[in-house]
Amino acid sequence: MSLANYSDLKTALASWAVRSDLTTQLDDFIDMAEAEFNRTLRTEQMITEATLTLSSTSSSANLPSDFLEVESVSFTTSPREINFVPRKQLQDQYATLSSGRPKVYSLRAPATTGGVQRMIFGPAPDGAYTLTLSYYQQLPGLSTSNTTNWLMTKEPEAYLFCALSKGLSFIQDTERKAEIKAGWQEIKAQLDSEDEGRKSGGSGTQVRTDLNVV
Repeated sequence: MSLANYSDLKTALASWAVRSDLTTQLDDFIDMAEAEFNRTLRTEQMITEATLTLSSTSSSANLPSDFLEVESVSFTTSPREINFVPRKQLQDQYATLSSGRPKVYSLRAPATTGGVQRMIFGPAPDGAYTLTLSYYQQLPGLSTSNTTNWLMTKEPEAYLFCALSKGLSFIQDTERKAEIKAGWQEIKAQLDSEDEGRKSGGSGTQVRTDLNVV
């Protein structure tokens, strides 16, 4: 069975679940799988960069709408280093200090539902500064208009097994769910190992599941 894109995935999910009546639920299973990917995966393929521009009129900057987690943040001019501190520490240490070149940053949750996270700085900027934000971005969700992404190309079984485990929960097939979920966990362990290998300069341990898609 080919498993190269969104349409293939939906066909495979229905086939592996041995249920032809789940048509309207298949997108829910995929959405739930992608939510789990965004919560638990942090791989090199998820890292991208954005530019943050600070000014003397604001001590914070909007984070990208697809932001998940900071990988690093630095000034584009020396000294480059800027470190993370908990928000309370930033407020306690810098709330009463005069403005200057920011030395630390913290994160602020969205103020409203559907809002964006913000990065706050201490001390408050005393002028214009440019920073490079390296961050983990959300996995681009599969749909009729976005039929594939890096994970679907690299590890299509991750999509199949994770989404299928959600589907088997829905139809209360707990016995098969345990096996399928184990397949997804093996693939996740491989992805995690590969990323640890990247960080340490090695190749990582290769782990493959025996629940292969033909």
